[in-house]
Amino acid sequence: MLSSWERSRAYGVGAERQEAPLAAKPEVFRRRSKNVELLYSARPALERSGVFLAEASSMMILTDAGGFIVETARAARFCNDSYLLTCVVGRDPLI
Repeated sequence: MLSSWERSRAYGVGAERQEAPLAAKPEVFRRRSKNVELLYSARPALERSGVFLAEASSMMILTDAGGFIVETARAARFCNDSYLLTCVVGRDPLI
């Protein structure tokens, strides 16, 4: 918990913020391009995960080495959950 607060403070993210900052499309493209091998390798697992994610009411988040979300997988019926919507490609869940 302390590490999370320290990262937030270092990035200028206040405690009142309700969600992580969303990167601009060029930055998302750059990060996904830089991690194309990771995305390619993880894609089959992400595509097959729908059944067990639905049963577990969960989602999977694929991040780069820095914690930047480059891909997600979740059950369709949970897409309206406000927490899950904050975990989208382009966000840094570590902040």
